[in-house]
Amino acid sequence: METIYCPYTGRDVPLQETSLEHVFPRALGGNAQFSIPVHSKTNSHVGSKVDGEISREFVINRHRANHDARGHSGKVPLIVQKAKDSQTGKPIQLRWGKRLDVYDPIGRRRVKGVQFDWQFSIDVDIRLRFLAKAFLSGGYFTYGETFRSSVQMDDARLLMSKAPRDMSREEHASVRLRAFQWWSDELPPGQLEIFRLQNDICTVVDGSFLVFKPGRDRLEVFGSALGAYLGMLNVPANTAAFPRSGEHEVGHAIVVKGGRMRRLSLRDLIDEVLPGIEALRIARETSGDEP
Repeated sequence: METIYCPYTGRDVPLQETSLEHVFPRALGGNAQFSIPVHSKTNSHVGSKVDGEISREFVINRHRANHDARGHSGKVPLIVQKAKDSQTGKPIQLRWGKRLDVYDPIGRRRVKGVQFDWQFSIDVDIRLRFLAKAFLSGGYFTYGETFRSSVQMDDARLLMSKAPRDMSREEHASVRLRAFQWWSDELPPGQLEIFRLQNDICTVVDGSFLVFKPGRDRLEVFGSALGAYLGMLNVPANTAAFPRSGEHEVGHAIVVKGGRMRRLSLRDLIDEVLPGIEALRIARETSGDEP
């Protein structure tokens, strides 16, 4: 019986028990080029609890709307939320697509000039959980059996399946993976500039991508979902056998944008985006905005 390795489960599974996993789902601009077969039941669970949740998260959904990134259903990215007219107390609907439309659900019409109270929540952990998932599937896509034999993946599997806030004290103590959230405001010395550079690369590329960068004893990954910075992971690994030249010079990038996948070295990616980053920083200095 032919089997294939699934990085989500960490075992070989029969080929007939697999399904195609898009490292970036279509709702985040992904395509079939950047995909691998994985255990189908696990794929279904991850698709619902990780891919689905990040696609619905409010800020990410705003990026989806701006890119008109549609999932398998083909539906326009839209968030519909209930609210109340502050003056009359009547129910209204807020429909967030590329713009905000306010609807009267009783009269079934769009309304203007309405004041309303509105709240929304942000899942601060879902980007990191998605990055852990993309690290596993994207890492195996990139490095194959070298990734399987050289990288300690258990921590990434734990992070994919459970938000840091839900982990037990024992689980936190056992984790050797180092994670940096997309909103991190407390970074170790020397990390802040790296954090800002990665954010700027995401802004300039304005697509979905992963970058893998082998270190001495760790494999680093950071990435973007339609221009939204996902964060960074440093995962323990024996990187002696990892390629470091050609398309892997300094690191390796996989960019999915406009329905097309590109693979290039991190050095080449930085050369491409550097003029845009310089323009971005000049604009910030001129406007007085903080990076």
